[in-house]
Amino acid sequence: MTGPFSGIAIMGGLFAIAFMWLLIVRLRSLLAHPDRRWLELGLLVFNFVALILVFAWVHHSIGLMDMSGPGARGTRDFGDALYFSIITITTLGYGDFIPIGPGRPIAAMQGLLGYFILGILVSTGFQLIAPHTNPGRDVDMDGTAGKDEE
Repeated sequence: MTGPFSGIAIMGGLFAIAFMWLLIVRLRSLLAHPDRRWLELGLLVFNFVALILVFAWVHHSIGLMDMSGPGARGTRDFGDALYFSIITITTLGYGDFIPIGPGRPIAAMQGLLGYFILGILVSTGFQLIAPHTNPGRDVDMDGTAGKDEE
């Protein structure tokens, strides 16, 4: 990628990679140390908010096209960029703001990252909840109740 914003795009990509590494480390620690569950969950939330803010800064630096009113206009408002970042990472994509130039692949990467994060958080949530549901009932892999071995 060439142009004045290529450094911003590279920085956003590196931050996304670093965030995913931190997320995986936090989740492993959360599962390994249930006594520190609230601390690890707090750090996960902090990391997720930091990711949204960094992507908002990247979109703010590059600029967005505001399609919400009559006629398209460019905007570099941080509030708009923060809104766009939240909408993009949650993969809602209303279409009222459109990334321009190098912001397009960055927004695509942010959306894919959002899918990946959601999958990891849902699976981790099930891993945390599963040991506490029906602890006395043995269930086979096919979902039927198993017989106790004699």
